[in-house]
Amino acid sequence: MKLPSLLPEDLAYAGAAKSARELYELLQKDYTDYSRFFVSASDDETWCTQHSAFMRLSLQWFTVQFFKDKLQVDLAKKVGHAIRTHSGLMDEWLPRNLSIRMNHESLPINSLLWGTSSEWLRQKIRSDCRDQQSTTLEFEGLTVRLFDLMNAYMSTGGIRDLWSKTEEEIIGVLELATRWHLKDLSEYAQKGFVKYLDEFNVVNWLIRSQQSQWECLRSAAIEYVNKRELGVRIEDRSIDEFSFEFLDFGKKALEFFETVRHMVTKLVCGHHLIEEVMFSEVVNRCPSLNVLSVSESENFSDRLLDLPHDLKGLDLSKCAWLTHQKLRQILEGNPSISTLSLSANIQLNYTAWGLLKLLKGLLKLDLSSCHQINDHDLKVILQAGKELTHLNLARCVNLSDLSFFEIPKITKQLMELNLSECRIYDAGLIDILSKCRKMTHLIVRKCSTLSDRGVLEGIRNAPNLQTIDLSGCGFSNASIRIIQEARPYLFLNV
Repeated sequence: MKLPSLLPEDLAYAGAAKSARELYELLQKDYTDYSRFFVSASDDETWCTQHSAFMRLSLQWFTVQFFKDKLQVDLAKKVGHAIRTHSGLMDEWLPRNLSIRMNHESLPINSLLWGTSSEWLRQKIRSDCRDQQSTTLEFEGLTVRLFDLMNAYMSTGGIRDLWSKTEEEIIGVLELATRWHLKDLSEYAQKGFVKYLDEFNVVNWLIRSQQSQWECLRSAAIEYVNKRELGVRIEDRSIDEFSFEFLDFGKKALEFFETVRHMVTKLVCGHHLIEEVMFSEVVNRCPSLNVLSVSESENFSDRLLDLPHDLKGLDLSKCAWLTHQKLRQILEGNPSISTLSLSANIQLNYTAWGLLKLLKGLLKLDLSSCHQINDHDLKVILQAGKELTHLNLARCVNLSDLSFFEIPKITKQLMELNLSECRIYDAGLIDILSKCRKMTHLIVRKCSTLSDRGVLEGIRNAPNLQTIDLSGCGFSNASIRIIQEARPYLFLNV
């Protein structure tokens, strides 16, 4: 029997079959080989057309085996992808073994195409059909029109011209894609809906996209809001965060704040705003607030002594007014802080570092650009923060190797460390990576004192390391290849 073109050589044994039925029965003996044969055959549409009887049998067999949980999910996904890629050819051969009931209608579907589209759908088909010995499914919120769009996606991997659909249709698709865990379709629908954003609905869609974790739509809504000159700025950060910055306390800014304050996890008030009465009011009107940033504020304010008692994070970076006395007052009033930034406060000295012990639960500390910190200072800092998991010492240029040997002695819980532009040598790096066994992320940008050999040795001793940033270190291509071969899952930025 003639075989499909470009068939893998190890499947050539299938040529012994004399007919479609013989080929079908021969391949059933090995699920992996059958799947590979089918995928390869699908790419030869001429062969498929000439052997349509075999293709019909195969589609029926794969559908049944997957429904009965006898076909591995990874193999089923490959078969499903092949069917979608050649849907124009295979659609008429495809069995519809299940149906979706809506009101008085029953619409046929193929369980393999639907079940391989998402794990959620696979589990629903198992629980509602296979386990119940039923061939009928029901879905909340599914209409006949939405069924046509969703079935098109299951059958082809896309919805043609989704962007041209009505607002109601796109949102319907987006809601179902979210509920059914169809990530690619969700992103596609979000991008298609952006054109419907306007000044009257953007706030509602910003809130809804944040709550529904629609990242693409959320980003578009944030961009729209930031262009409206409302006296606020929203930072497009992780979908799990909502960072809100006041540029002023004008009427527009406060009105907008009222609509989103329940979502705010990080509040930013810089320059002169912490001196105004409204500062205390807005800080205490954010029920989900985790982090407060007063970075670059111009003067100290007693209002910083009246912050929410359960505040977890505080950003005091670039605050020229910050002295050790003021720092003591703030930390004593906020002992629950676990994340603290003192970045670029070059006026602080040894009298301030010991105050960190006031924060018993301190886990994340940012001291970047505090180039006044020396070896003795860092030892005091480490003693005060023995449980630190995240430490940023970027551009702390007065540290020597003595400091880098102290880090693993005292802070063994470190998971993320930033030593960019520090004068760290091979021995210090190797010691840190060898002894801080929980280290997952390391940033050593522009550390020209490191050699390829030292970095390679350090990585070999860091089994849990997930990312390392070596940009600006002059790392060689040969060493990059060595790391990629030895640690293929390590994210390497050079």
